[in-house]
Amino acid sequence: MKMGRKGLNVGLIFMLVLLVFSFYATGILADSQNSLAVSKSYTQSTVISEFYQLPVKFYLNITNHNINDDYITIYTLLNMNIFPNSPFVVKAGETIIVPVSVYIKKRSIGKYTYTYYIKGNYGTVRDSFTAKIVSLNDALNIKLPDISKEDKIITLHLTNKENINFENLTISSNDFIKFSKTIDLGPKQKKDINITLDKNNAGEITAGMHTINLLIGIKGTTIERQELINVEEYKNLKQETNEERHFLIYKTKLTKTNIGNSKTTATLSLTMKPFAKAFTRFSIKPTSIIRYNNNVIAVWQKQLQPNEAFNIEATTNYLWPIILLIIIIAVILLVWKFSKEKVKITKRVTKLKARPKGITAFRVTLNILNKGSTIEDMVVTDMLPGIMNLYEKETKTKPKVNGNKVLWRIGQMLNNEEHILSYVIYSKIKILGKLELPKTKVEYVDEKGQKHKTYSNSVMIINPEAE
Repeated sequence: MKMGRKGLNVGLIFMLVLLVFSFYATGILADSQNSLAVSKSYTQSTVISEFYQLPVKFYLNITNHNINDDYITIYTLLNMNIFPNSPFVVKAGETIIVPVSVYIKKRSIGKYTYTYYIKGNYGTVRDSFTAKIVSLNDALNIKLPDISKEDKIITLHLTNKENINFENLTISSNDFIKFSKTIDLGPKQKKDINITLDKNNAGEITAGMHTINLLIGIKGTTIERQELINVEEYKNLKQETNEERHFLIYKTKLTKTNIGNSKTTATLSLTMKPFAKAFTRFSIKPTSIIRYNNNVIAVWQKQLQPNEAFNIEATTNYLWPIILLIIIIAVILLVWKFSKEKVKITKRVTKLKARPKGITAFRVTLNILNKGSTIEDMVVTDMLPGIMNLYEKETKTKPKVNGNKVLWRIGQMLNNEEHILSYVIYSKIKILGKLELPKTKVEYVDEKGQKHKTYSNSVMIINPEAE
């Protein structure tokens, strides 16, 4: 029993000590909490999810109700940076205003409340702030105007839809519109940016909607954003004609270029006379040929993309018809000449079988016909090749022979009278291949006393045994 009473007394004493200590600690905490009075006012409670460099900003009003100066530290246990991050002094009975910036590292779109602490030497105050996290697309609206050919300046319309202060905001593009601008855009503010266009900006862009890549940067961080811009349709075709004239050759080059920004149909045409058309060659076959008012119109059509050119070359060559005309005239003259010839001589040759071996023999026949009136003093002259000899025994009408020259004096020939001269030639040298005999010449005097001269056809000796 004595031991139980003693243990009970010790327990009661321990409980009493704990109760007194708890009352004392509660008094101290109450005094410390009451020694700091804290209130805040937001200057920027909305931040952009893509830009960590944009903080939540607010002011803290801190009043030290303690009788002693206090050293204050602001901190948080969350994944963010809060500034100021070093202790500062609040004198006894003093109220100070502290600008606070909080850089939230993990940013998901939405509205969140975060806890932070204001710690002094005599106690700690727990507080919280609310941040709204939005995307750049939701915060910043960019409206691009339609672009026409006549535009030299276009205006970008910017609207800040949130309570965010964009300082030194850069907007640029390296697409078909090239520009770079740096501006300040306050909360809920609207601002226009003028961009000067040059001939290389939109002049070569086809009509319609296009995507333009915008680079938006804040404090060293740049993100890419795509916007749509409309290029208005502009149609224009430029035509050029180049003509070259040489001797009897005329060249015409037609070029049509689409200098607009949309696909369009180009039409080229060339008008000429039917005679010229017959001798004209085109680099591309015409789409159609139209005959109108004794003219021929060649027409070409083609769909052209912007900056595409369509070339046609027409070459009229009068040299060929002139050459053809000369040939026709020459043929007519030859026909006329032969039709006017009174004497016609035809020469032919046949191979003979020679008895002695190693001898090659041929019979030459001359057929002479007088188609005109009576002629006088007709002389027929033939020439033998150097390797050939005349076999006089087989010659019916004996000629006069002088070396390799054989001559017959016929004298008079009546109208439609015909003479046939035949002689044999031979060679002791074997003929290889072909041997051409000279043409036979006929000379005579017509009824008017005028001298004439005509020739036979050419004859070729071919030795089949040599082949």
